[in-house]
Amino acid sequence: MEKSSRYHGMPLLNLVETGDFPGIRFSFFSTPRSNTSLFKPDAGGEHNIKAYDMWDGAAKGTTLLPGWETAMRFVAAMPARRESD
Repeated sequence: MEKSSRYHGMPLLNLVETGDFPGIRFSFFSTPRSNTSLFKPDAGGEHNIKAYDMWDGAAKGTTLLPGWETAMRFVAAMPARRESD
């Protein structure tokens, strides 16, 4: 599992999965790598959880930066990704 997933994605996913939220749909916006580590295709899937793969802002083949820098680059690239969808 990607290191950043353990610090952010997994705790959020655990909260959603353990709660009782009828009629509410949750969206997870993360990198394909993080979503793949969190949402296994054979797990049956939760109907109220939808994962969206988002570009992390790095050029293809770029070495991953430490967690904070990677997160800030991901956030900075969000407006451009949202407008292109």
